[in-house]
Amino acid sequence: VQVGRITAAATVSHALYPVPQHLKTPLLFELLHHTDTESVLIFTKTKHRAKRVGEQLEKSGYKAASLQGNLSQNRRQAALDGFRDGSFQILVATDIAARGIDVSQVSHVINYDIPDTPEAYTHRIGRTGRAARTGDAFTMVTDEDELMVRRIEKVLGAKIERKTLEGFDYSVPAPKKDLEFARPPREPQRRKEKAPKSEGERNEKGAAAKPGEGQRRGPGGKAPGKRRGKPGKAGNAGNAGNAGNAGNASNAGVARPQREGAAAKGHPQRETGSANRQQRSGGFASRRSGR
Repeated sequence: VQVGRITAAATVSHALYPVPQHLKTPLLFELLHHTDTESVLIFTKTKHRAKRVGEQLEKSGYKAASLQGNLSQNRRQAALDGFRDGSFQILVATDIAARGIDVSQVSHVINYDIPDTPEAYTHRIGRTGRAARTGDAFTMVTDEDELMVRRIEKVLGAKIERKTLEGFDYSVPAPKKDLEFARPPREPQRRKEKAPKSEGERNEKGAAAKPGEGQRRGPGGKAPGKRRGKPGKAGNAGNAGNAGNAGNASNAGVARPQREGAAAKGHPQRETGSANRQQRSGGFASRRSGR
């Protein structure tokens, strides 16, 4: 028993169809037309390609559905149920979306794109050839897929047969631009147009923007105020000194009238007292002389 090695079922036959990338879809339609198929499971590399291939098959009249990550759960379940009960003959899916698919009646697996690993290849083709039935696995490959083809053949332990479809024109040149799987351009988002302003609003806005006479407007339309420099320490001290001198001068101006007033009031009192003293001293002298 070999552990960790995945092998393909012996009831599945393999075939490679070398084809340019731009001719994969035409070749797919030719394979479906010339092959007796019951139910077909087609694998693509991207969900966008799975959607586009499914749409092209539906337009051509096939009962087809796509299974990819952008579908809601209800639509995914409807596609699986339709493929199981035969409502859809073809199911186009990606590797992630195809996980859990258990349909025993799959007659063909077609790899529209070669998988990224040999293990993914064996998982894909393992969905056909079940229950003792035979199945076919077709893989469309380009020149860039040669390395992966060798890796798959190494896992299978045998060379895979290369086939060409008789009557198919492989010489059609590639278009200058890939229009088949090009994503549709996004619609430009239009900005909402603002309602035109009335003449009165424009006049008010223009009047507010004009500065007054002889006055400059600063940023934001504001009139700049008077600039005052911040005084230094020496300037502060000088200002404080000036303020102190002014305060002393004011105090002196207030005090002087008070002192002068007081002196004016006090002089008559002092003069009267001295006169009385002189009179008393004169009286004493006369008394002494009389004695």
